[in-house]
Amino acid sequence: MSEIYPAAGEQTLPFLRSGLQPAEMEARLGRAFALSDRAVAEGVAPGAALAVGTQDQVVFHCSGSTTKLDQGGAVEIDTLYDMASISKLFTSFMALKLLEQGAFRLDDPVSLFIAEFQRPDKRMIRMRHLLTHTSGLLPHDNFFLTCGSQQEMLNAIAVSPLQTAPGDQVAYSCLGYIALGNALQRIAGQTLPEFLERELFQPLGLQETGYNPQVSKNRIAPTEYCSWQKGKLCWGEVHDENARCQGGVSGNAGIFSSARDMASFAQMWMGEGSFRNKRLLSPNTVRTSILNYTAAIGEEYRGLGWLLKAPTYSFMGDLASPASFGHTGFTGTSIVLNPRSGLFVIWLTNRVHPSRREDRHIRYRALIHNAVFAALS
Repeated sequence: MSEIYPAAGEQTLPFLRSGLQPAEMEARLGRAFALSDRAVAEGVAPGAALAVGTQDQVVFHCSGSTTKLDQGGAVEIDTLYDMASISKLFTSFMALKLLEQGAFRLDDPVSLFIAEFQRPDKRMIRMRHLLTHTSGLLPHDNFFLTCGSQQEMLNAIAVSPLQTAPGDQVAYSCLGYIALGNALQRIAGQTLPEFLERELFQPLGLQETGYNPQVSKNRIAPTEYCSWQKGKLCWGEVHDENARCQGGVSGNAGIFSSARDMASFAQMWMGEGSFRNKRLLSPNTVRTSILNYTAAIGEEYRGLGWLLKAPTYSFMGDLASPASFGHTGFTGTSIVLNPRSGLFVIWLTNRVHPSRREDRHIRYRALIHNAVFAALS
């Protein structure tokens, strides 16, 4: 087993504050807007919402519709998208908040909080391993075929074999974040929705973000026809099967949000934990979350929840600075923050509608990021 720590002396630069104003940003972003429009016109997704902003300002560009089916609507800044794995950033926020409150240490064994992990092969998994995708847990398994609750899912993960020793390699793991969500709920004595509502959604004024949305279908972008559920269309239910079988609330997936709310979420991070004079995280906590914990074990750089820009291929594009960090979601969502230029980019699509075979969004995403950072940096 290897220990996963940032390199000695690693520092994060102060976040720069851009002085760009919306009118100037909008005037320069024509190429990025055109790329998003072209992706929609070519059928990459039925619609898309693009948000580009600074700590203080944001501009939006929406195109297309949520679906061609009846009950669809035009994409607006408050259209709800299934954020898929971007939900892990919300789970990570809960972890960082509890870390600040002295509720656990990164080096605490997960088995201290999850009795189900008190097994010979799981006892060495630490909280930092779950946050950095270095636990050795499998990336995914079809546990939704046999599990019907959070407890059944946790039991299945606890007895599943590790693919590597903890800390030996980076292996993106939804199972790890499901376990992390369970550990955090037991530490906090609250569910993920309860904790996030009090500590994040209310302070940021997020009106459209949460699990299991209860709004009209025409405000939600549907995802995929589900073979597991006899061809049923996922529309307002989480797309991730392992999250759905737990009732839609899980550490790995389940969050629905809008371009408007995600912009506020990004502005909080760009403010090093502060949003409109409300402090949600300390600057030290934010900078700790974007240190590189995995430089010694591979080419994929991982912070606490965040994917960091690495010298190899990156969804963030060629022109994002080396200090950039972000995350993607399987449904076609993404967020990237560039502290060196004081800019963030959010691109929300439902590229899995009506099926997951579409993958042209991967290239378009990087093209859009390049266009934004070239125009505004």
